[in-house]
Amino acid sequence: MPPTNVIINETFDNGDANWTGTDLEFKSECAFLGKGPSNTVTELDGNRNAVTVLEQSFTLTDPKSGQLTFDTAL
Repeated sequence: MPPTNVIINETFDNGDANWTGTDLEFKSECAFLGKGPSNTVTELDGNRNAVTVLEQSFTLTDPKSGQLTFDTAL
């Protein structure tokens, strides 16, 4: 059986839909880097001494084994 993606809006294409947190910014990748693709990304920076939190709750209905990955870039 193919893997099931339990994270909703994992590409941030719908902005903050299904995500909660503090100090969240969702923009195109090129808005943050000044170049590059137009993929929607989020910035986690703790701006102005804030702590950035990005979270989403999900349920595994029949957990056996799995993998959760999170891509980051500096």
